[in-house]
Amino acid sequence: MKRKVYSRILVLALGLSLACTGCGDKSAEEVTDYGAPKTTAGSAEQSSESGTGSQGSSEGGSETGSSEAKPTGRKMGELPAVQNGGTPLWQGSFNAQNVPVEVSITKLYRDVDTLHSYRMKDLSEDQVREAETVKAILGDTAKEVRRDISLKDGDAQYIIGVCQTCRLSFMNEQLSEYGEGPVAAWVDDENYFYHTYEGTYMDVPYQMVIAYHRQGGEKSVSFYPKNPGDLVDSPKCNYIEPLENHFESINTDIWSGTNVWEAMSDRPNRTQSGEDTLISTAKTFSEEKLMSPMSTDDMKITIGKESGDPYKKELLFYSDDAVKSGTMEGAVLDGYEVQYNMCHAVTGEEDYSWMIGNSGFLWVTDKGVIGGSVNINYEVVEKLADQVQVLKFENLMECFEEVVKTDFDVSKVNGQKLTFSSATLMYYPVWSEEDAHEFTLVPCWCFEGYSNGRVATVLINAVDGSKIVILYTN
Repeated sequence: MKRKVYSRILVLALGLSLACTGCGDKSAEEVTDYGAPKTTAGSAEQSSESGTGSQGSSEGGSETGSSEAKPTGRKMGELPAVQNGGTPLWQGSFNAQNVPVEVSITKLYRDVDTLHSYRMKDLSEDQVREAETVKAILGDTAKEVRRDISLKDGDAQYIIGVCQTCRLSFMNEQLSEYGEGPVAAWVDDENYFYHTYEGTYMDVPYQMVIAYHRQGGEKSVSFYPKNPGDLVDSPKCNYIEPLENHFESINTDIWSGTNVWEAMSDRPNRTQSGEDTLISTAKTFSEEKLMSPMSTDDMKITIGKESGDPYKKELLFYSDDAVKSGTMEGAVLDGYEVQYNMCHAVTGEEDYSWMIGNSGFLWVTDKGVIGGSVNINYEVVEKLADQVQVLKFENLMECFEEVVKTDFDVSKVNGQKLTFSSATLMYYPVWSEEDAHEFTLVPCWCFEGYSNGRVATVLINAVDGSKIVILYTN
């Protein structure tokens, strides 16, 4: 049961151990105008002689594929609908040098709801503003916690989990009795630190952790009540668990067969504020309490719209006794999880990717923000555009084909067939040639290539069709 609860914290904190390195064929100076496609005289008359995509030849061609790609004359379009299987959105076959390539895009996802354009830079240590962040949340009640913390000493189990995860990601220390401790609450090192505080927030005892990884340039803030039940006037409720309310099988295995959905079906969520109000509360908290220049444009409650059926995560307060009873006696639904995601992928070993960037979640009720964990990797310097225009998908796929033909390292597949079946819309950082710490966050399409397992990720600029980078798994 606890493993499920803390896995969310683990995913967030693992990002702290990763230094973000950008590589790509375009500098930030070249991709700052996302309001309209780039055009050149006569480009509309260009045509693609080699395109074989079934939907890709009717809109006019362009020079595409490498960093010199100029998909001028292309049409901009709306984002295609999320799809998981069914009729291919685009399909074609061609050769990349001597390697046969099959493309049948039957799965399309979106990691973001909206497409903005940002100029950003790495979060420097002077932007961590630790003391100000602590004071903003815990006020004058804040005290440093330099002792070992553990569940038996009444410390917040979620904060214990954060400290243990920091030790795992920073020091590669194996976890033991996860979420129970004991674990050191205050660590300083040349390359990182994590510091634990306690005090009063919303008139109940809270603990919080601020961590910073100097190599990765990432700040993490986590804060939770020592006893969650204090927030809902039910002291026995020692757990908070986000309940995904449209997927009835997701949580039942955690509760040893207890049918939580049936048990909670007659208990409405106590939080009555609308979705817009709760998101606004989360944004205000982020801007005023987290003390870092982060964009809050993409905060949302209803998730899954980009990758499947939409759903919300309700906050369930419950106890061990409630689970054992099988009736969830005393359990309470109060609040929702607001998620924040401005990430990009770094491909690692086969079939494994790291997500790095500004991300996290805040738990919000009618009372306000009651807890959460947020990673801040990037400082927003400037928003360049509110709504970025993207290429029509069939035009984008012509560009993708040329990139694979021109730039793919076919030695990675040993002459075997290369296949692509999915595309994901996401952000990717393109670093400035003038400043190694500054970049443009570029909306792009991510294509996973397979040949006896995943061999590469091809990232294509969603605005102009140019290649950003090809990341190989080995």
